[in-house]
Amino acid sequence: MVLGVVCIGIGSGFFRYAGFGADPFTTMNLGISSLLNLSFGTWQLIMNAALFIPVLLWGRKTIGLGTAANMIFVGYLSDAILFIMNGLFNESTLAIRLMIMVVAMVIASFGVACYIVPELGVAPYDALQLMIEQHSKGKISYRAARIGCDGLCIALGVIAWLAADGKLLSLVGIGTIGNVLMMGPIIQFFKDRMTTPPFQQTLFQSNS
Repeated sequence: MVLGVVCIGIGSGFFRYAGFGADPFTTMNLGISSLLNLSFGTWQLIMNAALFIPVLLWGRKTIGLGTAANMIFVGYLSDAILFIMNGLFNESTLAIRLMIMVVAMVIASFGVACYIVPELGVAPYDALQLMIEQHSKGKISYRAARIGCDGLCIALGVIAWLAADGKLLSLVGIGTIGNVLMMGPIIQFFKDRMTTPPFQQTLFQSNS
């Protein structure tokens, strides 16, 4: 779980440095944090805290150590990685930024898989779609809830980013499309291999 949270934070920072867009939740938080002149990590923590309230009331089964770790650390890790990347690469070529975006997608997907497999709780945003499906008694599928929430996040992020006079293509671009189309299959690829017996025996086998 800890490895997963760290990788998600690193992936988020890489996505932001590449400047081709990121996942919908990050898109919204980047837009709003820019508008409010807050650090990304601080605003993401505030947003997670706000989303945690309905999760606490109606989705307690999704809460665990992983929930708290994701809420608190991912945003600030992303800020730290972005700071480091800006120090290492003051002026990156298009090729380097594209390469970093691809690396970000793989690292973030691996992180999400690591984060899911231990079943120690999920982030409030991820719990939201599970709650919608459950409390609608299946009338709204998880997939439909996810698409709706992601679409709303992107729209809010774009509106806030434009209001803050940001460059739209650095917020929503091929990185956003890649997140929507590719991260699911990549996460599933890593998740399937983490749940196979050889991997579990190697990673969790007792020394006794």
